[in-house]
Amino acid sequence: MGLKKGQKLPLRSKVFFAVGAGPDSLYTAMVAGFTLIFYNQGLMLRGDLVGLGLLIATIADAVSDPIIGSLSDGWRSRWGRRHPFLFFAPLPLAISIYFLFSPPDLIVEGGNSGTSGQLMMFAWMTVWMIAGRLFLTMQNIPHLSLGAELSNDYCERASIFSLNAIFAGISASIFGFLAWRIFLNGESLREIDNAWVPGQLNPANYQPLVLFAAIMILVSGLLTAWFTKDRIPYLHQSGIKGRSLSLWSTWKDVIGTLKNHSYRWTLIGLFLLLFTTGIGEAVNPLMGVFFWRLSGEQIAWFAVASFVGVMVGSSAAPVAIRHFEKRDVAVFLVATFAFLVPLPVIGRFMDILPANGSSLLLPLLLIQAGLCASCVSGLNVCVMSMLADLADQFELETGLRQEGILYSSRLFFSKLSSSFTYFVGGMLLQHYILFPVGSNPGEVADDVLFRLAVVSGFLAVVGAAFATFAYGRYRLSRADHASVGKQLETKRQRLSKGEASSSSNVPPHIKAEPGLTQV
Repeated sequence: MGLKKGQKLPLRSKVFFAVGAGPDSLYTAMVAGFTLIFYNQGLMLRGDLVGLGLLIATIADAVSDPIIGSLSDGWRSRWGRRHPFLFFAPLPLAISIYFLFSPPDLIVEGGNSGTSGQLMMFAWMTVWMIAGRLFLTMQNIPHLSLGAELSNDYCERASIFSLNAIFAGISASIFGFLAWRIFLNGESLREIDNAWVPGQLNPANYQPLVLFAAIMILVSGLLTAWFTKDRIPYLHQSGIKGRSLSLWSTWKDVIGTLKNHSYRWTLIGLFLLLFTTGIGEAVNPLMGVFFWRLSGEQIAWFAVASFVGVMVGSSAAPVAIRHFEKRDVAVFLVATFAFLVPLPVIGRFMDILPANGSSLLLPLLLIQAGLCASCVSGLNVCVMSMLADLADQFELETGLRQEGILYSSRLFFSKLSSSFTYFVGGMLLQHYILFPVGSNPGEVADDVLFRLAVVSGFLAVVGAAFATFAYGRYRLSRADHASVGKQLETKRQRLSKGEASSSSNVPPHIKAEPGLTQV
């Protein structure tokens, strides 16, 4: 099933598959971009409690990933394996993110009444974070797995995930621009302490913003489910008929994926990169407001820079993949990203960058942000298409189509990394950076801002450097994948004629790195 080598997927199918990136990109933009500043600076929840809540929610979410992936792989219905989840998940996901940023007055007022109030607010945040991430998993994993099934062609897969990355970037960029330019712009009165504060520090301003995000999540999720359902007859059907699905079998499959050399090193690279860059991203909203002293209107332009970067990176990656190995493209992008990330902080520490308030500062920061976004989006296209290629190798080894397990295992390890990132970020904010809650720009001490910049600018380099080495260990080349594809086609033809399946003649260098144990 799926398109064969050289065949093109209809543009309509590509576009509406890409629309399905909306729920993940919008949820991530809202939660990753504003949870810390909303609860810590807006509602006065302690930074370490925010970090702990994010840690708990992300660990719970990570544990659910392989379960959802295995359930999706084995689902049998007239709607196929992926679409029942794509139709179900958007509504509860939208509800969850709305309540995450809409705590009742009882919780808000109690948050300033001592330890018990802080714990109530912590519990509210954690519960709705867990719910939201669970429903996001139910949408995201089947969506990514669907992308791997839409085509079997090495380059066409890169094109599919390129368009997916472009739409993810567009939706996140437009959302970020509108958030900072319209919803959070200007100053307003914060009821919790009757202080006039920038818009992003006033919890009341988040109500219309999160409502907008919830509506867009619901609409984009349902559009993808409805307008890709015509591809169901052409997708792989479950190869797990008669096989019981259990928690043990699910985790056995996850462990089995790690036997594959290329997949294992891809996950290691992801873990290292996300652990350090995530810490920087967690404090970036504070960097923009307090370190660079940018207004909400100025911060909005970073969404535009990100949009341009995503368009360039996502469009250039498939072109590069046609001329170079996916592994080499990925290594180049990670190394370039590691070089770019600390440049603004280094420039400030060396007095090279213009002073805060200079008309030249913002353009320079935007150029750096756009280049970083280009590297990340291009890397995402490479990695997603690499995983789709590995799904073919896994099928050759096991006879099973387990895109859900592959993508969910990837998400499991990325979220495991993110969970520690959130926790460490919250702890650093509370105990190393010593950032005061309820602050206004210009009121934070220079030594606090220095420590904030160190965390934001330099930790990313360490993880990205090791990630460069890890991605370089990926082995499945273009020629290897072509060989796997030919053997799969022969095997499927024999099975369709009722012939007994026999072991395939896998090339020795592929045979040496098996995927899953035969079930």
